[in-house]
Amino acid sequence: MNEYNRGWCWKVLNEINRMPISKPFRLPVDPVHDDAPDYLQKIKHPMDLSKIKQNLNSGIYTKPQQLVDDIHLIASNTRLYNGEDSFFAACADIIEEYIDQQLKDKCNSYDEEWTQNLDRIIAALRKHIEKAPKGVNIDGFENIITNPIQKISTTSDTEFL
Repeated sequence: MNEYNRGWCWKVLNEINRMPISKPFRLPVDPVHDDAPDYLQKIKHPMDLSKIKQNLNSGIYTKPQQLVDDIHLIASNTRLYNGEDSFFAACADIIEEYIDQQLKDKCNSYDEEWTQNLDRIIAALRKHIEKAPKGVNIDGFENIITNPIQKISTTSDTEFL
């Protein structure tokens, strides 16, 4: 897996681990401690966030989709064991929605991500300029927004001071 994709995987895994609702999925199910004596009979392919971290650390994943698939496996196991309408299934659904959205929005390189972020900033600046109070002179700002790279590259450092 290339550096960009590995970084993306770490970013989304860390975000998921920061979600309070991910707590039930952070460690493997312990049939005794978690009062789930038949868990390993019902769930043939257990998965948890610590195992995903281990797979990422050891290089088992060769593409981001494998991490996403394991998040889906956690959710599928949760629904199978606890039921579709359980609290745990609802938590897993939220995590699944998050990872699916992250994958949908995922860029393929640092350059693409940078460009996407710049496009968002430019769009936000346009909205901000459109809402400028009457009497504020906004002449020249549209040119900066329309072609920020050219403006930045042709402006000396002292012009910003």
